[in-house]
Amino acid sequence: MVLKSRYIIIVGMALLTTFFAGCVNREEDIPDFEVYDEEQFADILFDLTLVEAAYRINRASPDAQLKKNLIYKAVLVNHNTDSLTFDLNWNYYSAETEKMVSVYERVTQKIDEQRSLRGVAVKNEE
Repeated sequence: MVLKSRYIIIVGMALLTTFFAGCVNREEDIPDFEVYDEEQFADILFDLTLVEAAYRINRASPDAQLKKNLIYKAVLVNHNTDSLTFDLNWNYYSAETEKMVSVYERVTQKIDEQRSLRGVAVKNEE
């Protein structure tokens, strides 16, 4: 009986240890790349949104896609980053839904601010 109780206690402790070890941040959960803060990511996305809008207006131009790609690279260089780091951050924020929503709220706010500065009416969704 005592042996059976010890066995149950040991197995129970092993299961609890395994459970709690799984809840701890493991080293592989920590990104091995530079994670942009939300403001920095919003700034980059804002600039890329403007590039995309300009492209959509001028996409009939034969070299529009080439220009867009070159400007995308210039935007990333301007923000001291590269396409790989941007893509890794895109994937990171895509997995963190609340953070991505916050980033896009900032992008929307920046777009509204720019429209206001240019005298374009901003649609209020309230």
